[in-house]
Amino acid sequence: LAVTGLGGIGKTQLALQFAYLVKEKYSKYSVLWVPALSNETFTQAYIEIAKLLKVDNEKNEDLRLSVKRYLCSEAAGKWILIVDNADKMEVLFGSSDNLNMYLPRSNYGLTLFTTRSSEVAVAVAQHHFIELKIMSLPEAMQLFSRLVQGVSLSDEAQMRKLLEELSYLPLAISQAAAYMNQNKTRIGKYLEFLKGTERDLVGLITREFRDNTRYEGSKNAVANTWIVSFEHIRQEHPSAANMLYFLSCIEPKAIPQSILPGMETIEKEDAIGVLRGYAFLSRRGNSDIYDMHNLVHAATRVWIRSRGPVQEEEVKMNAIQRLATVFHSRDDGPRREYLPHAKRLLKTTSQYTSSIERYDLLFWVGISLYLNRRYKEALESLETVYKWGKDAIEIFERGVAAMQMRPEHDMKRLIVEHCLASAYLSTNRFRDAAKIMERVSIVEAKTLEEHDPLRVNTEWLLREAHIGEYLAQSEDSSK
Repeated sequence: LAVTGLGGIGKTQLALQFAYLVKEKYSKYSVLWVPALSNETFTQAYIEIAKLLKVDNEKNEDLRLSVKRYLCSEAAGKWILIVDNADKMEVLFGSSDNLNMYLPRSNYGLTLFTTRSSEVAVAVAQHHFIELKIMSLPEAMQLFSRLVQGVSLSDEAQMRKLLEELSYLPLAISQAAAYMNQNKTRIGKYLEFLKGTERDLVGLITREFRDNTRYEGSKNAVANTWIVSFEHIRQEHPSAANMLYFLSCIEPKAIPQSILPGMETIEKEDAIGVLRGYAFLSRRGNSDIYDMHNLVHAATRVWIRSRGPVQEEEVKMNAIQRLATVFHSRDDGPRREYLPHAKRLLKTTSQYTSSIERYDLLFWVGISLYLNRRYKEALESLETVYKWGKDAIEIFERGVAAMQMRPEHDMKRLIVEHCLASAYLSTNRFRDAAKIMERVSIVEAKTLEEHDPLRVNTEWLLREAHIGEYLAQSEDSSK
């Protein structure tokens, strides 16, 4: 049997409660506890079990085999073996000295595993596993009220908001309670910190605190707990790690599968499976839309930042390139789902003022906003690209080239051609602008109403192009 779920969701606490219940109700059972954090913690626990059960080791064999042999025998009686924190496949199954070799199998006993990894859960228990979900609001309120000193009924409204912000996660609630008790912080103030600056949020979720229910030396801060898993994913599942990098740059909610990096292949499906297996991603029903806990998302940013500024910049530039690619390679429908993610990424990369890839993304976001009739936002995006200078022309020309396979009356193609003509005008390339607008004017006369805003804009651009061309010619003649 296995219990799986997000780090900090309460798997070890559930196993402890189960152990106490067994001892209370079924006193004939021996309850044995083995931390599987590493070979060393496992071996030390088996040494203690051997002493407790007076296991005979006269043949001087590996003590772990002696304990296994004893537990498989009728002499051991009935037992429950709890293998806690069995998170790593390579520790359990990977080496020639893996832990699985020393786990007993007997009709007299039951082995219960706790693990963050659904891959491990399936490997050790097949379909006999429980995925631990987040607490309900009443459960979270009960835990919070028990941990925080001096909570009154008048605090209930703010308590609800705080627990929602903490995603009802037991470890996050325990960390908040420890901070509030130590600093005499009011609920409202802690909530302000969570919703405040990035610096305040990071300071809270990375702050270590004492927790007597967790192992000595373990990472108790909620972000640091998850970073351990992030590092394990990076080492064992590179594709899933790349996906985590990308997710750290976009919004944590309403994530379309099509926006995620990688082709729609089994490799991409496996990467999603790994992140879902650790409960870092959750699927909305049977859709292809995913969500990530806000605090997990914040922890990914802490993780990326801890790897240094070069890695952080590389992650953000890769995310920009990915979004720019999906924006101009897909139809307009899904792009509405991409907009919040692109806008967040653009906001957090404003310092990359020399990146053509960023302005390329900004251009396609502007086009998408225009198509969605969000004209003010579209104008702001496209004007930013215009003001960038001569390199903006390259972006617009690439955009027009990407539209050549579409019909000449396609609305998106027309808007992109408008943008290029505007860019030509801003750099005094009047003949180039006029050439584009003359063709666009003919197409729009057949497909758009006379007073359509796009057609009116075409007439204005064409007039400006002709005036500019005439003035340039006049100036040359006078010279």
